[in-house]
Amino acid sequence: MKNLLFTLFIIGIGFIVASLNQPTIDSDFDKDPDNCLDNLKIPQRFTPDGDTLDDLFIVDFPCRPESFEFQVWDMSDKEVYVVKSSDVVWNGDDKEGKPCDSGIYKWQIKYMYHMSYVERKGQTLLLR
Repeated sequence: MKNLLFTLFIIGIGFIVASLNQPTIDSDFDKDPDNCLDNLKIPQRFTPDGDTLDDLFIVDFPCRPESFEFQVWDMSDKEVYVVKSSDVVWNGDDKEGKPCDSGIYKWQIKYMYHMSYVERKGQTLLLR
């Protein structure tokens, strides 16, 4: 019994010494812990034609930002859609509820996440 206790004692000391010799992990507070800034998914096209395939323009934001705004304009710079929450689901209608024509639409997204302000711009193709 004494040998077993002595062995467990030696093993315990070995674990303590080994853990003290491990390099400390450097926390990098500038990094995005959730990869939210890099994993934002915005569709390049959608087809709101009622066939249930790609009928909605959905921005997949993996985390909740502190602030958020998403805007869409047609090519003549008329704003057709705006939302101030990260639940972006555009059905292809304008602000008056009329279906937008097929074509290229410009979008802009602005949000704050972990005290980082991000602004991105792009385009999507709407096909009816």
